[in-house]
Amino acid sequence: SGPASAQCFVRVHTAFLAALDRIPQGRATRKALRRQVALVEELGVLARAARAGAEPRPRRIERLRDHLTDPEAKLSRLIAPRALGGGGAVPEGADAGPLPLPVDPDVGLLGVVPAQCTIFKSALSPLGLCFVVASSSGPTATHFAQGT
Repeated sequence: SGPASAQCFVRVHTAFLAALDRIPQGRATRKALRRQVALVEELGVLARAARAGAEPRPRRIERLRDHLTDPEAKLSRLIAPRALGGGGAVPEGADAGPLPLPVDPDVGLLGVVPAQCTIFKSALSPLGLCFVVASSSGPTATHFAQGT
């Protein structure tokens, strides 16, 4: 993990993006990858905030759920907002399609279920997240910990 690795990554990344430009679904794939990167970045922000809080765990869970419920929050704009309550309109500029789950792109995220999200008891304070997915009749749970 040094300058040579960084240069190799840049070459592979550039070649990959160029290859995507040559296929019919390449533009849509690039857009999905950008949304996935933004999702992981936002989850990282939430995980760091959960870990840094000096408040009791129940209060940090409440703050997490409040954030996830906010339709103006970045996470709400990344995922189609159907599961955020009220089934409101998709915000301008948002993609209404399912967001591919980064660890399994065959699973499309449609929304988050804030009431079922939590912060686990652990040194990293991992987030327990519950998503509404396109291919399932019920919510799907996953976890996210910054630094893992």
